[in-house]
Amino acid sequence: MHDLASVSAIDIAAYAAMSNHYHAVLYIDKEKALNWPDTEVILRWQKIFKASSLALRHLQGDALDHGEIRKLKEIINLWRNRLMDLSWFMRCLNESITRQALASKTIPI
Repeated sequence: MHDLASVSAIDIAAYAAMSNHYHAVLYIDKEKALNWPDTEVILRWQKIFKASSLALRHLQGDALDHGEIRKLKEIINLWRNRLMDLSWFMRCLNESITRQALASKTIPI
């Protein structure tokens, strides 16, 4: 949970882990996300998901044409919004918990 929060614009105020569920008090720091430079958004997104080839080319300093720059801005805007979206945060958190449980075979399939 803390790893995911360190990448996103969601801060953990408090949480409680129970035997079969958890509770969390979260704060969405929209201002922080809106102030990240585009490169920061790409680097943060890359810690959770695979970045697009266009974003990787940008990080490598490749020259992008006007259309590619416009498309990259759209992608970065989408990623920025997802990095401050509570639903995406919970999706990523719950998927991670489920994968860990399946890997340890602690829950029946």
